[in-house]
Amino acid sequence: MQIKYAGAVLTLVMVVMGLGSENASAAVQSMISQSNPKLWTYTGRDVVFTVDDQLAPCNGDPIFGDPISGDPPYIKIDFGDGAGAHLYPLNDTVHVHYTGVGRKVILRSALCGTPHVSDDSNSQYLVYDLPINFEVRDLDSTKQPDNVWTDFYGPSYTDASGANYPGYGNVYIYNSKRTPGAPLVNPVIVIDGFDPDNTRNEDEIYEIMNKNRLLETGRDRGLDFVVLDPGGWDWGMSKGFGGAEYIQRNALLLEALIQKVNQVKVGSSPLVVIGPSMGGLIARYALADMERRNIPHNTRLFVSFDSPQRGANIPLGDQYFLEYFADYSAEALANLNKLKTPAARQMLVYSVSHFSDGGSRSVDSKIARADDLFTPFYNELASLGYPKKLRKIALANGRGDGVGQGFNPGDPLVQYTYGAKEIVNCNLLIPGRTDPYIVGDTWAVGSYATIFHGNATCGGVYAEKDPEWITLKVAVLPYDTAPGGSHDATQQIADSSVEYGDVTTTRPYAAFVPTVSALDINTTDLFYNVAGDANIYAKTPFDKIYFATAPQSYKLDRFATTTVMFNNEQHIDITAEKAQIFLNEITMPWLTPVINFILQ
Repeated sequence: MQIKYAGAVLTLVMVVMGLGSENASAAVQSMISQSNPKLWTYTGRDVVFTVDDQLAPCNGDPIFGDPISGDPPYIKIDFGDGAGAHLYPLNDTVHVHYTGVGRKVILRSALCGTPHVSDDSNSQYLVYDLPINFEVRDLDSTKQPDNVWTDFYGPSYTDASGANYPGYGNVYIYNSKRTPGAPLVNPVIVIDGFDPDNTRNEDEIYEIMNKNRLLETGRDRGLDFVVLDPGGWDWGMSKGFGGAEYIQRNALLLEALIQKVNQVKVGSSPLVVIGPSMGGLIARYALADMERRNIPHNTRLFVSFDSPQRGANIPLGDQYFLEYFADYSAEALANLNKLKTPAARQMLVYSVSHFSDGGSRSVDSKIARADDLFTPFYNELASLGYPKKLRKIALANGRGDGVGQGFNPGDPLVQYTYGAKEIVNCNLLIPGRTDPYIVGDTWAVGSYATIFHGNATCGGVYAEKDPEWITLKVAVLPYDTAPGGSHDATQQIADSSVEYGDVTTTRPYAAFVPTVSALDINTTDLFYNVAGDANIYAKTPFDKIYFATAPQSYKLDRFATTTVMFNNEQHIDITAEKAQIFLNEITMPWLTPVINFILQ
Protein backbone atom coordinates (compact mmCIF):
# COMPACT_ATOMS: atom_id res chain seq x y z
CA MET A 1 0.00 0.00 0.00
CA GLN A 2 1.20 3.49 -0.73
CA ILE A 3 0.33 7.03 0.22
CA LYS A 4 1.57 9.78 -2.07
CA TYR A 5 2.31 13.40 -1.29
CA ALA A 6 4.09 16.24 -3.07
CA GLY A 7 5.46 14.00 -5.80
CA ALA A 8 6.87 11.46 -3.32
CA VAL A 9 5.59 7.98 -2.57
CA LEU A 10 5.37 6.79 1.03
CA THR A 11 5.43 2.99 0.97
CA LEU A 12 3.81 1.36 3.97
CA VAL A 13 4.94 -2.10 5.10
CA MET A 14 2.10 -4.50 5.86
CA VAL A 15 1.76 -6.80 8.87
CA VAL A 16 -1.00 -9.42 8.96
CA MET A 17 -2.97 -10.36 12.09
CA GLY A 18 -6.03 -12.50 12.74
CA LEU A 19 -9.21 -10.52 13.16
CA GLY A 20 -9.74 -11.69 16.72
CA SER A 21 -6.13 -11.33 17.80
CA GLU A 22 -5.94 -10.21 21.42
CA ASN A 23 -2.44 -8.90 20.74
CA ALA A 24 -3.43 -6.59 17.88
CA SER A 25 -3.49 -3.39 19.94
CA ALA A 26 -0.21 -4.19 21.69
CA ALA A 27 1.35 -5.08 18.38
CA VAL A 28 0.30 -1.76 16.86
CA GLN A 29 1.83 0.10 19.80
CA SER A 30 5.01 -1.93 19.37
CA MET A 31 5.12 -1.01 15.67
CA ILE A 32 4.71 2.66 16.52
CA SER A 33 7.74 2.45 18.81
CA GLN A 34 9.68 0.79 15.96
CA SER A 35 8.45 3.17 13.29
CA ASN A 36 10.29 3.37 10.02
CA PRO A 37 13.42 5.51 10.54
CA LYS A 38 13.09 7.07 7.09
CA LEU A 39 12.00 10.64 7.74
CA TRP A 40 9.64 12.26 5.25
CA THR A 41 9.47 16.03 5.51
CA TYR A 42 7.19 18.82 4.52
CA THR A 43 7.01 22.58 4.90
CA GLY A 44 3.54 24.07 5.38
CA ARG A 45 0.50 23.44 7.50
CA ASP A 46 -1.68 21.96 4.74
CA VAL A 47 -0.65 18.67 3.11
CA VAL A 48 -2.44 16.80 0.32
CA PHE A 49 -2.13 13.01 0.45
CA THR A 50 -3.34 10.47 -2.12
CA VAL A 51 -4.33 6.97 -1.02
CA ASP A 52 -2.95 4.86 -3.85
CA ASP A 53 -4.22 1.37 -4.70
CA GLN A 54 -1.03 0.30 -6.49
CA LEU A 55 -0.17 -2.07 -3.64
CA ALA A 56 -3.64 -2.53 -2.17
CA PRO A 57 -3.46 -4.98 0.74
CA CYS A 58 -6.26 -7.41 -0.12
CA ASN A 59 -5.41 -8.27 -3.70
CA GLY A 60 -4.39 -11.89 -3.31
CA ASP A 61 -0.82 -11.17 -2.29
CA PRO A 62 0.78 -14.57 -1.52
CA ILE A 63 1.94 -13.30 1.87
CA PHE A 64 -1.66 -13.76 2.99
CA GLY A 65 -2.01 -17.39 1.85
CA ASP A 66 -4.89 -18.27 -0.48
CA PRO A 67 -5.79 -15.39 -2.80
CA ILE A 68 -8.84 -13.40 -1.74
CA SER A 69 -10.21 -11.31 -4.55
CA GLY A 70 -11.14 -7.70 -4.17
CA ASP A 71 -9.88 -4.80 -2.12
CA PRO A 72 -11.58 -3.19 0.86
CA PRO A 73 -13.63 -0.21 -0.22
CA TYR A 74 -12.10 1.85 2.58
CA ILE A 75 -8.76 2.10 4.36
CA LYS A 76 -8.46 3.39 7.91
CA ILE A 77 -5.68 5.98 8.23
CA ASP A 78 -4.52 8.17 11.09
CA PHE A 79 -2.43 11.01 9.65
CA GLY A 80 -1.19 12.15 13.06
CA ASP A 81 -3.05 15.46 12.82
CA GLY A 82 -4.94 14.98 16.08
CA ALA A 83 -8.18 14.09 14.29
CA GLY A 84 -7.80 10.35 14.87
CA ALA A 85 -8.27 7.52 12.38
CA HIS A 86 -10.85 7.79 9.60
CA LEU A 87 -11.96 5.65 6.68
CA TYR A 88 -10.82 6.70 3.20
CA PRO A 89 -11.64 5.10 -0.16
CA LEU A 90 -8.83 3.93 -2.40
CA ASN A 91 -7.46 6.66 -4.70
CA ASP A 92 -9.03 9.29 -2.48
CA THR A 93 -7.35 12.69 -2.15
CA VAL A 94 -7.07 13.73 1.48
CA HIS A 95 -6.39 17.28 2.67
CA VAL A 96 -4.74 17.23 6.08
CA HIS A 97 -4.29 20.34 8.22
CA TYR A 98 -1.51 20.34 10.82
CA THR A 99 -1.55 22.86 13.65
CA GLY A 100 1.95 22.23 14.97
CA VAL A 101 5.42 21.28 13.80
CA GLY A 102 7.19 18.03 14.63
CA ARG A 103 6.92 14.34 13.91
CA LYS A 104 3.57 12.92 12.86
CA VAL A 105 3.17 9.12 12.95
CA ILE A 106 1.03 7.90 10.05
CA LEU A 107 -0.67 4.54 10.62
CA ARG A 108 -2.97 2.64 8.29
CA SER A 109 -5.04 -0.51 8.74
CA ALA A 110 -7.49 -2.47 6.62
CA LEU A 111 -10.02 -5.24 7.14
CA CYS A 112 -9.69 -7.87 4.43
CA GLY A 113 -11.66 -10.98 3.65
CA THR A 114 -15.16 -12.19 2.82
CA PRO A 115 -17.32 -11.93 5.97
CA HIS A 116 -20.48 -12.94 4.07
CA VAL A 117 -19.06 -16.37 3.27
CA SER A 118 -18.28 -17.63 6.75
CA ASP A 119 -18.08 -16.53 10.32
CA ASP A 120 -14.75 -18.30 10.60
CA SER A 121 -12.15 -15.75 11.69
CA ASN A 122 -9.77 -17.26 9.15
CA SER A 123 -11.87 -15.70 6.38
CA GLN A 124 -11.00 -12.25 7.62
CA TYR A 125 -7.80 -10.62 8.73
CA LEU A 126 -6.49 -7.25 9.71
CA VAL A 127 -3.62 -5.65 7.86
CA TYR A 128 -1.52 -3.08 9.70
CA ASP A 129 1.35 -0.98 8.44
CA LEU A 130 4.67 -0.31 10.06
CA PRO A 131 4.20 3.41 10.74
CA ILE A 132 6.19 6.08 8.97
CA ASN A 133 7.57 9.31 10.34
CA PHE A 134 6.20 12.37 8.61
CA GLU A 135 7.71 15.57 9.92
CA VAL A 136 6.21 19.01 9.48
CA ARG A 137 9.31 21.15 9.82
CA ASP A 138 7.75 24.56 9.40
CA LEU A 139 4.15 25.77 9.20
CA ASP A 140 5.30 28.69 7.09
CA SER A 141 5.32 27.61 3.45
CA THR A 142 6.55 30.97 2.14
CA LYS A 143 10.04 29.54 1.61
CA GLN A 144 8.79 28.04 -1.62
CA PRO A 145 10.68 28.68 -4.89
CA ASP A 146 10.00 31.89 -6.76
CA ASN A 147 9.98 29.89 -9.97
CA VAL A 148 10.14 26.23 -11.03
CA TRP A 149 11.33 24.81 -14.33
CA THR A 150 9.62 21.45 -14.45
CA ASP A 151 10.40 18.61 -16.84
CA PHE A 152 13.90 19.86 -17.54
CA TYR A 153 15.82 17.53 -19.86
CA GLY A 154 19.44 17.11 -20.86
CA PRO A 155 20.79 15.42 -23.98
CA SER A 156 20.65 11.65 -24.36
CA TYR A 157 23.51 9.59 -22.95
CA THR A 158 24.46 5.97 -23.64
CA ASP A 159 25.57 4.39 -20.37
CA ALA A 160 27.64 1.31 -19.57
CA SER A 161 24.57 -0.93 -19.83
CA GLY A 162 23.89 0.32 -23.38
CA ALA A 163 20.74 2.23 -22.40
CA ASN A 164 20.28 5.56 -24.14
CA TYR A 165 18.05 8.28 -22.71
CA PRO A 166 18.39 11.81 -21.32
CA GLY A 167 18.70 12.96 -17.76
CA TYR A 168 15.67 14.66 -16.31
CA GLY A 169 14.91 16.85 -13.33
CA ASN A 170 13.23 19.87 -11.86
CA VAL A 171 14.86 23.24 -11.29
CA TYR A 172 13.90 25.41 -8.32
CA ILE A 173 14.75 29.11 -8.40
CA TYR A 174 15.05 31.29 -5.30
CA ASN A 175 15.55 34.89 -6.40
CA SER A 176 17.61 37.47 -4.61
CA LYS A 177 15.56 39.38 -2.05
CA ARG A 178 16.78 42.57 -3.70
CA THR A 179 15.10 41.60 -6.96
CA PRO A 180 12.24 39.25 -5.93
CA GLY A 181 10.57 37.67 -8.94
CA ALA A 182 12.99 39.44 -11.28
CA PRO A 183 15.17 37.73 -13.90
CA LEU A 184 18.31 35.98 -12.73
CA VAL A 185 21.09 38.49 -12.11
CA ASN A 186 23.78 36.76 -10.06
CA PRO A 187 23.02 33.02 -10.33
CA VAL A 188 24.44 30.36 -8.02
CA ILE A 189 23.67 26.83 -9.26
CA VAL A 190 23.39 24.07 -6.62
CA ILE A 191 23.20 20.41 -7.70
CA ASP A 192 21.48 17.92 -5.41
CA GLY A 193 23.45 14.78 -4.59
CA PHE A 194 22.70 11.07 -4.17
CA ASP A 195 18.95 10.52 -3.78
CA PRO A 196 18.06 7.00 -4.93
CA ASP A 197 14.44 7.23 -3.76
CA ASN A 198 13.84 10.57 -5.49
CA THR A 199 12.16 11.64 -2.27
CA ARG A 200 14.25 14.66 -1.34
CA ASN A 201 12.04 17.51 -2.51
CA GLU A 202 12.81 21.20 -2.73
CA ASP A 203 11.94 21.80 0.93
CA GLU A 204 14.54 19.37 2.17
CA ILE A 205 17.20 20.48 -0.30
CA TYR A 206 16.63 24.07 0.72
CA GLU A 207 16.86 23.23 4.41
CA ILE A 208 20.13 21.31 3.95
CA MET A 209 21.74 24.21 2.11
CA ASN A 210 20.20 26.87 4.36
CA LYS A 211 21.89 25.60 7.53
CA ASN A 212 23.12 28.62 9.48
CA ARG A 213 21.05 30.75 7.05
CA LEU A 214 23.51 30.26 4.19
CA LEU A 215 20.96 30.63 1.38
CA GLU A 216 18.90 33.29 3.10
CA THR A 217 21.99 35.39 3.78
CA GLY A 218 23.16 34.91 0.20
CA ARG A 219 19.77 36.06 -1.07
CA ASP A 220 19.97 39.07 1.25
CA ARG A 221 23.27 39.91 -0.43
CA GLY A 222 21.92 39.76 -3.96
CA LEU A 223 22.43 36.12 -5.01
CA ASP A 224 19.93 34.06 -6.98
CA PHE A 225 19.99 30.34 -6.15
CA VAL A 226 19.15 27.83 -8.89
CA VAL A 227 18.73 24.30 -7.48
CA LEU A 228 18.89 21.30 -9.83
CA ASP A 229 17.07 18.22 -8.53
CA PRO A 230 17.72 15.28 -10.89
CA GLY A 231 14.60 13.14 -10.99
CA GLY A 232 14.96 10.34 -13.53
CA TRP A 233 13.32 9.93 -16.92
CA ASP A 234 9.96 10.79 -15.41
CA TRP A 235 8.34 10.71 -12.00
CA GLY A 236 6.92 7.30 -12.86
CA MET A 237 10.50 6.13 -13.27
CA SER A 238 9.74 4.21 -16.47
CA LYS A 239 13.44 4.64 -17.19
CA GLY A 240 16.39 5.90 -15.25
CA PHE A 241 17.57 6.10 -11.67
CA GLY A 242 16.95 9.78 -10.94
CA GLY A 243 19.08 10.87 -8.00
CA ALA A 244 21.17 7.70 -8.34
CA GLU A 245 21.59 7.93 -12.11
CA TYR A 246 24.87 7.44 -13.95
CA ILE A 247 26.87 10.51 -12.99
CA GLN A 248 27.68 11.28 -16.63
CA ARG A 249 23.98 11.46 -17.53
CA ASN A 250 23.23 13.95 -14.78
CA ALA A 251 26.37 15.89 -15.71
CA LEU A 252 24.98 16.40 -19.21
CA LEU A 253 21.73 17.53 -17.58
CA LEU A 254 23.72 20.11 -15.62
CA GLU A 255 25.46 21.27 -18.79
CA ALA A 256 22.06 21.97 -20.32
CA LEU A 257 21.06 23.93 -17.21
CA ILE A 258 24.26 25.99 -17.24
CA GLN A 259 23.62 26.94 -20.85
CA LYS A 260 20.01 27.89 -20.15
CA VAL A 261 20.91 29.99 -17.10
CA ASN A 262 23.51 31.84 -19.14
CA GLN A 263 20.89 32.50 -21.81
CA VAL A 264 18.20 33.91 -19.51
CA LYS A 265 20.22 35.78 -16.89
CA VAL A 266 20.46 39.55 -17.00
CA GLY A 267 23.77 41.36 -16.73
CA SER A 268 27.34 40.14 -17.01
CA SER A 269 27.93 38.38 -13.69
CA PRO A 270 29.44 34.92 -14.19
CA LEU A 271 27.99 31.85 -12.51
CA VAL A 272 28.90 30.04 -9.33
CA VAL A 273 28.40 26.24 -9.34
CA ILE A 274 28.16 24.41 -6.01
CA GLY A 275 28.24 20.62 -5.88
CA PRO A 276 27.48 19.07 -2.48
CA SER A 277 28.37 15.38 -2.15
CA MET A 278 27.80 13.54 -5.46
CA GLY A 279 26.79 16.91 -6.91
CA GLY A 280 30.48 17.84 -6.82
CA LEU A 281 31.28 14.97 -9.19
CA ILE A 282 28.42 15.97 -11.47
CA ALA A 283 29.63 19.58 -11.51
CA ARG A 284 33.29 18.66 -12.04
CA TYR A 285 32.42 16.42 -14.98
CA ALA A 286 30.04 18.95 -16.54
CA LEU A 287 32.36 21.95 -16.33
CA ALA A 288 35.41 20.01 -17.56
CA ASP A 289 33.42 18.45 -20.37
CA MET A 290 32.14 21.85 -21.49
CA GLU A 291 35.70 23.17 -21.64
CA ARG A 292 36.78 20.08 -23.57
CA ARG A 293 34.02 20.71 -26.13
CA ASN A 294 34.60 24.49 -26.20
CA ILE A 295 31.16 25.26 -24.80
CA PRO A 296 31.32 28.45 -22.69
CA HIS A 297 30.17 27.86 -19.12
CA ASN A 298 30.77 31.47 -18.01
CA THR A 299 31.50 30.25 -14.49
CA ARG A 300 33.88 32.00 -12.11
CA LEU A 301 33.77 29.57 -9.15
CA PHE A 302 33.31 25.81 -8.70
CA VAL A 303 32.71 24.64 -5.12
CA SER A 304 33.15 20.94 -4.35
CA PHE A 305 31.50 20.36 -0.98
CA ASP A 306 32.51 17.08 0.72
CA SER A 307 32.40 15.38 -2.67
CA PRO A 308 33.97 11.94 -3.18
CA GLN A 309 36.62 13.02 -5.68
CA ARG A 310 38.50 9.78 -4.90
CA GLY A 311 35.54 7.63 -3.87
CA ALA A 312 33.00 7.23 -1.05
CA ASN A 313 32.56 4.63 1.66
CA ILE A 314 29.76 2.68 3.30
CA PRO A 315 31.10 0.11 5.82
CA LEU A 316 31.50 -3.11 3.87
CA GLY A 317 30.37 -5.18 6.84
CA ASP A 318 27.13 -3.19 6.92
CA GLN A 319 26.66 -3.89 3.21
CA TYR A 320 26.97 -7.63 3.88
CA PHE A 321 24.39 -7.26 6.66
CA LEU A 322 21.91 -5.78 4.20
CA GLU A 323 22.63 -8.50 1.67
CA TYR A 324 22.20 -11.32 4.21
CA PHE A 325 18.92 -10.02 5.62
CA ALA A 326 17.45 -8.71 2.35
CA ASP A 327 15.29 -11.84 2.07
CA TYR A 328 13.76 -11.11 5.48
CA SER A 329 13.50 -7.34 5.67
CA ALA A 330 11.94 -4.93 3.19
CA GLU A 331 14.13 -2.18 4.66
CA ALA A 332 17.31 -4.22 4.18
CA LEU A 333 16.33 -5.03 0.59
CA ALA A 334 15.51 -1.40 -0.19
CA ASN A 335 18.83 -0.18 1.22
CA LEU A 336 20.75 -2.94 -0.60
CA ASN A 337 19.12 -1.91 -3.87
CA LYS A 338 20.28 1.67 -3.28
CA LEU A 339 23.85 0.38 -3.15
CA LYS A 340 23.32 -1.34 -6.49
CA THR A 341 22.24 1.80 -8.34
CA PRO A 342 24.65 3.13 -10.99
CA ALA A 343 25.85 6.15 -8.99
CA ALA A 344 26.55 4.10 -5.88
CA ARG A 345 28.43 1.52 -7.93
CA GLN A 346 30.49 4.32 -9.50
CA MET A 347 31.42 5.94 -6.18
CA LEU A 348 31.87 3.24 -3.52
CA VAL A 349 35.46 2.19 -2.90
CA TYR A 350 34.28 -1.15 -1.45
CA SER A 351 31.03 -2.57 -2.78
CA VAL A 352 29.10 -5.76 -2.14
CA SER A 353 27.44 -5.27 -5.54
CA HIS A 354 30.52 -6.55 -7.36
CA PHE A 355 29.14 -10.10 -6.97
CA SER A 356 26.52 -9.20 -9.57
CA ASP A 357 29.37 -8.65 -12.03
CA GLY A 358 30.05 -12.36 -12.16
CA GLY A 359 32.55 -12.56 -9.32
CA SER A 360 32.96 -15.76 -7.36
CA ARG A 361 31.51 -15.37 -3.88
CA SER A 362 33.84 -17.94 -2.34
CA VAL A 363 36.81 -15.94 -3.64
CA ASP A 364 35.60 -12.34 -3.78
CA SER A 365 34.09 -12.32 -0.28
CA LYS A 366 37.63 -12.64 1.06
CA ILE A 367 38.70 -9.35 -0.51
CA ALA A 368 37.40 -5.80 -0.50
CA ARG A 369 37.02 -4.19 -3.88
CA ALA A 370 34.91 -1.73 -5.82
CA ASP A 371 32.20 -2.49 -8.32
CA ASP A 372 33.17 -2.83 -11.98
CA LEU A 373 31.74 0.65 -12.67
CA PHE A 374 34.11 2.38 -10.22
CA THR A 375 37.44 2.33 -12.05
CA PRO A 376 36.10 3.23 -15.53
CA PHE A 377 34.24 6.21 -14.08
CA TYR A 378 37.18 7.61 -12.12
CA ASN A 379 39.49 6.96 -15.08
CA GLU A 380 37.12 9.00 -17.23
CA LEU A 381 37.13 11.79 -14.64
CA ALA A 382 40.92 11.73 -14.58
CA SER A 383 41.10 11.95 -18.36
CA LEU A 384 38.80 15.00 -18.32
CA GLY A 385 40.76 16.60 -15.51
CA TYR A 386 39.39 19.59 -13.65
CA PRO A 387 37.93 22.68 -15.29
CA LYS A 388 40.61 25.33 -15.70
CA LYS A 389 38.79 28.53 -16.65
CA LEU A 390 37.56 29.28 -13.13
CA ARG A 391 38.49 29.19 -9.45
CA LYS A 392 38.16 25.79 -7.76
CA ILE A 393 37.70 25.31 -4.03
CA ALA A 394 36.94 22.21 -1.95
CA LEU A 395 35.37 21.94 1.49
CA ALA A 396 35.69 18.74 3.54
CA ASN A 397 33.61 17.81 6.56
CA GLY A 398 36.46 15.60 7.71
CA ARG A 399 39.31 16.65 9.94
CA GLY A 400 42.49 17.89 8.30
CA ASP A 401 44.83 16.87 11.12
CA GLY A 402 44.53 13.11 10.64
CA VAL A 403 42.08 12.54 13.52
CA GLY A 404 39.75 9.67 12.56
CA GLN A 405 36.27 8.64 13.65
CA GLY A 406 37.26 7.60 17.17
CA PHE A 407 37.34 3.83 16.74
CA ASN A 408 39.68 1.29 15.17
CA PRO A 409 39.65 -1.20 12.29
CA GLY A 410 38.04 -4.42 13.48
CA ASP A 411 35.92 -2.71 16.14
CA PRO A 412 32.23 -3.78 16.34
CA LEU A 413 29.67 -1.70 14.43
CA VAL A 414 26.32 -3.55 14.37
CA GLN A 415 25.30 -6.04 17.05
CA TYR A 416 22.25 -8.24 16.59
CA THR A 417 21.72 -11.53 18.42
CA TYR A 418 18.42 -13.12 19.36
CA GLY A 419 17.80 -16.54 20.87
CA ALA A 420 19.93 -19.31 22.32
CA LYS A 421 22.60 -20.94 20.20
CA GLU A 422 22.54 -24.05 22.38
CA ILE A 423 19.11 -25.16 21.07
CA VAL A 424 20.48 -27.00 18.08
CA ASN A 425 17.25 -28.58 16.79
CA CYS A 426 15.38 -25.25 16.90
CA ASN A 427 12.38 -26.86 18.65
CA LEU A 428 10.45 -25.42 21.57
CA LEU A 429 8.29 -27.46 23.92
CA ILE A 430 5.26 -26.21 21.99
CA PRO A 431 4.79 -28.51 18.96
CA GLY A 432 5.02 -26.85 15.58
CA ARG A 433 6.94 -23.80 16.77
CA THR A 434 10.60 -23.01 16.51
CA ASP A 435 13.00 -21.13 18.73
CA PRO A 436 14.68 -18.52 16.53
CA TYR A 437 18.40 -17.98 16.71
CA ILE A 438 19.34 -14.92 14.66
CA VAL A 439 22.75 -13.26 14.41
CA GLY A 440 23.85 -10.23 12.40
CA ASP A 441 27.10 -8.62 13.50
CA THR A 442 29.40 -6.26 11.60
CA TRP A 443 32.86 -4.86 12.26
CA ALA A 444 34.86 -1.94 10.85
CA VAL A 445 36.86 -2.91 7.81
CA GLY A 446 40.51 -3.73 8.44
CA SER A 447 43.31 -5.86 7.03
CA TYR A 448 42.64 -9.57 7.58
CA ALA A 449 39.65 -8.68 9.76
CA THR A 450 36.27 -10.35 10.14
CA ILE A 451 33.69 -7.80 9.02
CA PHE A 452 30.40 -9.75 9.06
CA HIS A 453 28.73 -12.74 10.71
CA GLY A 454 25.18 -13.76 9.88
CA ASN A 455 23.18 -16.74 11.10
CA ALA A 456 19.53 -17.64 10.61
CA THR A 457 19.72 -21.45 10.76
CA CYS A 458 16.88 -21.35 13.29
CA GLY A 459 15.02 -18.52 11.64
CA GLY A 460 11.63 -18.66 13.30
CA VAL A 461 9.33 -16.88 10.85
CA TYR A 462 12.37 -16.35 8.65
CA ALA A 463 13.35 -19.03 6.19
CA GLU A 464 16.41 -20.92 7.37
CA LYS A 465 19.64 -19.59 5.92
CA ASP A 466 23.16 -20.94 6.15
CA PRO A 467 25.45 -19.04 8.51
CA GLU A 468 28.04 -16.82 6.90
CA TRP A 469 31.35 -15.39 8.05
CA ILE A 470 33.11 -12.74 5.97
CA THR A 471 36.79 -12.53 6.91
CA LEU A 472 39.11 -10.57 4.65
CA LYS A 473 42.26 -12.37 3.56
CA VAL A 474 44.08 -9.30 2.24
CA ALA A 475 45.40 -5.96 3.43
CA VAL A 476 42.85 -3.17 2.94
CA LEU A 477 42.60 0.54 3.60
CA PRO A 478 40.66 1.35 6.82
CA TYR A 479 38.01 3.55 5.23
CA ASP A 480 35.41 3.19 8.02
CA THR A 481 37.66 4.79 10.65
CA ALA A 482 39.40 7.43 8.51
CA PRO A 483 39.04 11.21 8.92
CA GLY A 484 36.12 12.30 6.78
CA GLY A 485 32.57 13.53 6.59
CA SER A 486 30.57 10.88 8.42
CA HIS A 487 27.37 9.06 7.49
CA ASP A 488 24.85 7.24 9.70
CA ALA A 489 24.54 4.05 7.62
CA THR A 490 25.23 1.95 10.73
CA GLN A 491 22.61 3.85 12.73
CA GLN A 492 20.08 3.28 9.95
CA ILE A 493 20.65 -0.48 10.27
CA ALA A 494 20.28 -0.24 14.05
CA ASP A 495 16.97 1.60 13.55
CA SER A 496 15.60 -1.18 11.35
CA SER A 497 12.35 -2.87 12.32
CA VAL A 498 13.05 -6.57 12.92
CA GLU A 499 10.78 -9.49 13.80
CA TYR A 500 12.83 -10.52 16.82
CA GLY A 501 14.80 -8.51 19.36
CA ASP A 502 16.68 -5.30 18.61
CA VAL A 503 19.56 -4.29 16.36
CA THR A 504 22.00 -2.05 18.22
CA THR A 505 25.19 -0.07 17.66
CA THR A 506 27.55 1.98 19.78
CA ARG A 507 29.21 3.48 16.69
CA PRO A 508 26.39 5.05 14.65
CA TYR A 509 28.61 7.00 12.25
CA ALA A 510 31.51 5.96 10.01
CA ALA A 511 33.53 7.82 7.41
CA PHE A 512 31.57 8.42 4.22
CA VAL A 513 33.83 10.80 2.28
CA PRO A 514 37.42 10.65 3.56
CA THR A 515 39.10 14.03 3.89
CA VAL A 516 41.76 13.10 1.33
CA SER A 517 38.97 12.18 -1.11
CA ALA A 518 36.97 15.39 -0.58
CA LEU A 519 40.12 17.48 -1.13
CA ASP A 520 41.53 15.15 -3.81
CA ILE A 521 44.88 14.86 -2.02
CA ASN A 522 47.40 12.81 -3.98
CA THR A 523 48.09 10.18 -1.32
CA THR A 524 47.02 6.66 -0.34
CA ASP A 525 47.29 7.55 3.35
CA LEU A 526 43.72 8.03 4.56
CA PHE A 527 45.05 9.60 7.77
CA TYR A 528 47.33 12.07 6.01
CA ASN A 529 47.96 15.24 8.02
CA VAL A 530 46.71 17.75 5.48
CA ALA A 531 46.92 20.64 7.92
CA GLY A 532 50.57 19.88 8.68
CA ASP A 533 51.78 19.89 5.07
CA ALA A 534 53.18 23.30 4.11
CA ASN A 535 53.22 22.22 0.43
CA ILE A 536 49.73 20.75 0.37
CA TYR A 537 48.68 22.70 -2.75
CA ALA A 538 51.22 20.70 -4.74
CA LYS A 539 49.14 17.62 -3.89
CA THR A 540 45.65 18.89 -4.82
CA PRO A 541 44.12 20.36 -7.99
CA PHE A 542 42.07 22.86 -5.97
CA ASP A 543 43.03 26.50 -5.61
CA LYS A 544 41.83 26.59 -2.00
CA ILE A 545 40.88 23.83 0.44
CA TYR A 546 39.02 23.92 3.74
CA PHE A 547 38.56 21.16 6.34
CA ALA A 548 37.19 20.56 9.81
CA THR A 549 39.47 21.56 12.66
CA ALA A 550 37.60 20.52 15.82
CA PRO A 551 35.02 18.00 17.10
CA GLN A 552 31.33 18.71 16.60
CA SER A 553 28.30 17.73 18.69
CA TYR A 554 25.21 16.30 17.01
CA LYS A 555 21.86 14.85 17.93
CA LEU A 556 21.55 11.23 16.85
CA ASP A 557 18.22 12.19 15.29
CA ARG A 558 16.09 15.33 14.99
CA PHE A 559 13.97 14.34 17.99
CA ALA A 560 16.79 13.59 20.42
CA THR A 561 17.08 15.86 23.47
CA THR A 562 20.81 15.36 23.97
CA THR A 563 23.86 15.61 21.73
CA VAL A 564 26.90 13.39 21.20
CA MET A 565 30.39 14.65 20.40
CA PHE A 566 32.03 13.37 17.20
CA ASN A 567 35.58 13.88 15.98
CA ASN A 568 34.47 14.72 12.43
CA GLU A 569 31.55 16.67 11.03
CA GLN A 570 28.57 14.96 9.49
CA HIS A 571 28.56 14.74 5.71
CA ILE A 572 27.50 18.04 4.02
CA ASP A 573 26.82 19.68 7.37
CA ILE A 574 27.08 23.45 6.96
CA THR A 575 28.57 24.55 10.25
CA ALA A 576 28.71 28.23 11.17
CA GLU A 577 32.34 28.27 10.05
CA LYS A 578 31.53 26.67 6.70
CA ALA A 579 28.60 29.00 6.11
CA GLN A 580 30.97 31.95 6.48
CA ILE A 581 33.48 30.32 4.10
CA PHE A 582 30.73 29.83 1.52
CA LEU A 583 29.56 33.44 1.83
CA ASN A 584 33.08 34.83 1.60
CA GLU A 585 33.79 32.81 -1.54
CA ILE A 586 30.53 33.24 -3.42
CA THR A 587 29.64 36.87 -2.66
CA MET A 588 32.90 38.84 -2.79
CA PRO A 589 33.88 40.78 -4.83
CA TRP A 590 30.80 40.21 -6.99
CA LEU A 591 28.40 42.35 -5.01
CA THR A 592 29.29 45.58 -6.81
CA PRO A 593 27.98 44.51 -10.25
CA VAL A 594 24.73 43.39 -8.60
CA ILE A 595 24.29 46.70 -6.78
CA ASN A 596 25.06 48.64 -9.97
CA PHE A 597 22.44 46.66 -11.87
CA ILE A 598 19.81 47.33 -9.21
CA LEU A 599 20.58 51.05 -9.23
CA GLN A 600 20.23 51.15 -13.00
